[in-house]
Amino acid sequence: MSEILRIENLKKSFGENVVLKDISMSVNEREVVVIMGPSGTGKSTLLRSINFLERYDSGKIFFKGQLLTPDPFTVRSARMKMAFVSQSYNLFPHMNALKNVMYPLVKIKKIEKERSKEIATLWLKPHISHIFDQK
Repeated sequence: MSEILRIENLKKSFGENVVLKDISMSVNEREVVVIMGPSGTGKSTLLRSINFLERYDSGKIFFKGQLLTPDPFTVRSARMKMAFVSQSYNLFPHMNALKNVMYPLVKIKKIEKERSKEIATLWLKPHISHIFDQK
């Protein structure tokens, strides 16, 4: 199996509060990894750091062998191949569910708006079929 993700000596602090202290780990293709622990132990900070939603203080993150750096090209390229699902629903409040699902397809994946609407509808339909079945 090939390595998909490798983290080396990741550190992150918020002021005096050290949240990630020398975290190193790797994830291989087809491997399922669970990150668990009490509230406040850095689980979300770790995941947000991998996706550059949070700037870490030091360490290295590799995705499919490529060192991830905070430059926009590398971040965008990595985000096209991975996802982060927040523990709280961070939807855009000015958009409905369909537009929230369409947004990353258009913005990140560069899929045409009409095609992204088709894809989003297919994804949402099983969960809100009662809306589609109304006449």
